[in-house]
Amino acid sequence: MLSTWAFPTKIIFGAGAIGQVAEVSRDLGIQRPLIVTDPGIVKCGLVERLTGPLKKAGIAWSVFDRVEGNPTEASVLPGVEGKLGRRYRPGRRKRDRCRQGDPAQSHSRSAARGL
Repeated sequence: MLSTWAFPTKIIFGAGAIGQVAEVSRDLGIQRPLIVTDPGIVKCGLVERLTGPLKKAGIAWSVFDRVEGNPTEASVLPGVEGKLGRRYRPGRRKRDRCRQGDPAQSHSRSAARGL
């Protein structure tokens, strides 16, 4: 049985969900998906199952497989930077500024600037 759960991100799971990866990528406007996982998932063949439908649909993808359980910023940033093709610098966009430091202080600084 195929199910969809959104909180607030749409999550599609269940039998046949992998077969929808190409269609969902297109629907979301994702032209080159980044698959973020850990080495164990790659080793057991699950990433290959996911990339099969992408390959069949002619969608290029990349894999970042250096994430550990309960990932820290230090383990995720290399994947972000690899996808961006440049060093990630927090605070470049308004929504990034709100994620830094104490949320109350970030919000106050943004409000003071009229952002």
